[in-house]
Amino acid sequence: MIEGIEAIDLAQVARSVAEGEGFVTRFVRPVALRYQESAIGQPELTRPPLYILVLALAMKFLETSDGTVAAVSAVFFFISLLLLWRLSRRFVPPATSALALLFIAIDPLLLQRSIDGGPGTFSACLGLAFFALLARSPRSSAAALLAGAAAGL
Repeated sequence: MIEGIEAIDLAQVARSVAEGEGFVTRFVRPVALRYQESAIGQPELTRPPLYILVLALAMKFLETSDGTVAAVSAVFFFISLLLLWRLSRRFVPPATSALALLFIAIDPLLLQRSIDGGPGTFSACLGLAFFALLARSPRSSAAALLAGAAAGL
C-alpha cells in the first residue's frame, strides 16, 4: 500500500487519466483556484506529466490499485539497476561494479523507495539512461540525440 502524500497524489491523477477524465486532481491547490473556482476536479498544474502518463498506462492495462503503482515503481528500480550495471562497467572493474550494485540493491532505504510509488525511481531511471546514452555519444550521434531527449524528459 502506498503511503506518501506525493505517491497518493500521483496515483489519483493517473487514475483520472486512465479513466478518461484528464489531468485532474482532487487535491486543492491555491494556484489552481485561479483557473477554476470549484475545488473538485481541478487541473493538475504542479506535477510533470510523463510519470503520470506511465502510471495511467499501467492502470489502463493492469488494474487501478496501489499494487500497480508499487509495481511500476519497482520495475523502474530494476531498470535503474541494469542501467547502473551497464554504465559502471564502462568506467570501473567488474568487481567494483558488482559491489556497488550489491550495496544499492540491498540498501533498505532504496528498497523502500523502490515500492513507494513516488517518482524517485522513474527519475533515477531517466537520469541513468541519460548518462548511459551520453557515454555512448562519442561514437553515435543518435545516442547523443537520445541523451538530450532523456535529459529533457
